[in-house]
Amino acid sequence: MLELKERINQNLGHTHKEMVQVCFAIIEYVSIGPSKKPHLTFMDLYRVSPKVHEDVFYDAVFYLNRKNINVLTKQFEAYHPREGFKQ
Repeated sequence: MLELKERINQNLGHTHKEMVQVCFAIIEYVSIGPSKKPHLTFMDLYRVSPKVHEDVFYDAVFYLNRKNINVLTKQFEAYHPREGFKQ
């Protein structure tokens, strides 16, 4: 995890300090008891994130989805008005 944080800080730290803070907070959160967190929403991640502009938060989440970073995996759900969410 330390190596990953160093790489993120090296890639983003000089221009996107808030984004780095969000990435680190999310990494810490998902690394503790990951088997208990198989499904996370944006709201789950936002709660553990430092309070930053919404665009910074979303950029950090999508950055953590990159193949070379591989902390998060995207999966979308479609909402049906009568049946709720479907994967």
